[in-house]
Amino acid sequence: MPPELKTALRYCPPALAWHSAAVFTGLDTNWTVLYARSNHPVVVERTFGRGSVVLASDTALHSNETLRRGRSTALLAWLAGDSRRLVFEETHLGSRLNPGIMTLARRYRLHGLGVGLLLLAGLYVWRTVTGLVPRLPDPGTEADEVVTGKDSASGFMNLLRRAVPPAELLPLCLAEWRKSVLRDRPGFANKTAAIQDVVNLESAKPPKEQNPVDAYRQISRILTER
Repeated sequence: MPPELKTALRYCPPALAWHSAAVFTGLDTNWTVLYARSNHPVVVERTFGRGSVVLASDTALHSNETLRRGRSTALLAWLAGDSRRLVFEETHLGSRLNPGIMTLARRYRLHGLGVGLLLLAGLYVWRTVTGLVPRLPDPGTEADEVVTGKDSASGFMNLLRRAVPPAELLPLCLAEWRKSVLRDRPGFANKTAAIQDVVNLESAKPPKEQNPVDAYRQISRILTER
């Protein structure tokens, strides 16, 4: 046994309460027996480089219950040596720490940063949905001055939005046209009779044979003729 080992074990208890029946076998001469049970090694040490490895066949030596009731302070202090940092490897017991974003946030007190990021995300979503500043109206245009157009295209679209039956579509178009166009364009008055003939001919057809779109195109050609 090396001299420094004898000096170190001088302060360790001569006997320990051992709960495990496991022992070490097949050890070569590089291993030093520190404790034995019935002449069978249970605590052994081997030098590696500038340090050493100590193996024990019983884990109760470091259990919480043993440390509370009958801990071997001298042996534990000798195992720690002059080291200021001890590492307990317990991943085989399922004890593992997997730090994530929330763990780092709690460790470095990043709660305010998280709240700020959430606020910025909410403002971005709000900005994509609606503007933060109300839109200004166009110069010279007031909300009360906006009126619906009365040209032929807008009148036709307004009639379609009312879900007018196909049989009544052309007569309503003609009535709307007379109210909105003839007042401003008297030159179209001489074409009213031809347009009325197209509407009457289309209305006289059976409902299944009526084609308001074709009749509307005929009226458009009449209006474009000179």
